[in-house]
Amino acid sequence: MEKSIFYIAPETQYFNIGIQYRFSGFSQTMSLHNYGPTVRTHYIFHIILDGKGTFSVDDQQFHLSKGDIFLVRPDMIHRYISDANAPWSYCWLAIKGPVVSDFLEKTPFANNVHVIQSHHFSTYIDIIQNTLQIRDANPSSELKLTSLCLDFFNKLMTDDFISSKEKVLTYQKLPVNTMTYLLNNYTDDIKVSDISDHMFVNRSHLSRVFKSYYNTTIQNALQQIRINAAANLLYTTHQSILDISIAVGFNSQIVFNRAFKKLTGLNPSQFRNQQHQVNHETADQELTDILQNLSVLGETPFST
Repeated sequence: MEKSIFYIAPETQYFNIGIQYRFSGFSQTMSLHNYGPTVRTHYIFHIILDGKGTFSVDDQQFHLSKGDIFLVRPDMIHRYISDANAPWSYCWLAIKGPVVSDFLEKTPFANNVHVIQSHHFSTYIDIIQNTLQIRDANPSSELKLTSLCLDFFNKLMTDDFISSKEKVLTYQKLPVNTMTYLLNNYTDDIKVSDISDHMFVNRSHLSRVFKSYYNTTIQNALQQIRINAAANLLYTTHQSILDISIAVGFNSQIVFNRAFKKLTGLNPSQFRNQQHQVNHETADQELTDILQNLSVLGETPFST
């Protein structure tokens, strides 16, 4: 589950300039919020505002944190997941067009680089924030959004970046496959022994390797994945809390309520009641609140 503010441009295109804004936004995620594995049809830049997470693409895994920028390319299988203890917040900008690949070759993302780290990541935040102020579907708005996309690339071409080589994680099949198993089977009544049997490994060894890799236990990860799924159902459906608790793998609504409040600070009813569709009148304040909570407004240049 993530709290997001975003804008998606209409498919209508007034000009054929070779580059087109598609969507952008800001998100605060819960622990172990997962996206993918999937493929996209656009180039999507993600700037990490706070917290940590893991980005997997092209048989590589990157452990990312504040100031990192990662790029999702079209038709490339990828997955990203927020950290168990310090879930990340990020903003994103999606662009498409035939000239984008050429532009990328003039940036640090050339030669199929997936992750870079910026000294001045607040510059990119400002650009994405400005895209959210343009909400009219007309030729003028399209030109403004295109101009912001070009400005984004200009900043990429002139920024001073830090090497991202140390961000690459040594791929370990056992903990990664265990996490995948949890994400695919959290609705079932599963135990660590079930997973170790499935993996044909010793339970203690599995638990030790998983905790070393993800900095949390298998039991905690399973709980967080279930609460994430429940939060999404509370936000997007009208299912009863009892039905949701069962759907995400809890055998007792009382246990579910207790676990949900422990992780979110709210019981499921309170969480559902406070969720609302952000409209144009409240979006600016919602975005300001997110950035202030992250101490991003007035951010000084990133430093290591």
